Amino acid sequence: MASLFGDVNEIEIDGKIQIIYSHQLEVVAKSDLKVEVVKAYFLGSHYLIEGNHIDSKIFFESPNEIQVGSKIYLKKKP
Repeated sequence: MASLFGDVNEIEIDGKIQIIYSHQLEVVAKSDLKVEVVKAYFLGSHYLIEGNHIDSKIFFESPNEIQVGSKIYLKKKP
C-alpha cells in the first residue's frame, strides 16, 4: 500500500491490524512475521525491500541489500 509519506503496511500484531511504515520495521533473528524477499530497490542511502507474507506484500527498509528468495523475520521497531 502506498501513502503520501511513504510505503505503509497493514500488519496483524497481537491480534490487531496496524498500519506500519516501511521504516518502522527491522530484521530480527526470529519473530511471527516471516517474509520472503521478492525485490530490492536501491534508494541511494538504503534499500526498500519488498517481500511476501502469507498472502500480502510487506515493504521495509534495510541499510543492506537482501537477496531475492531470502526468508527473513521482521518486527516493529520500539
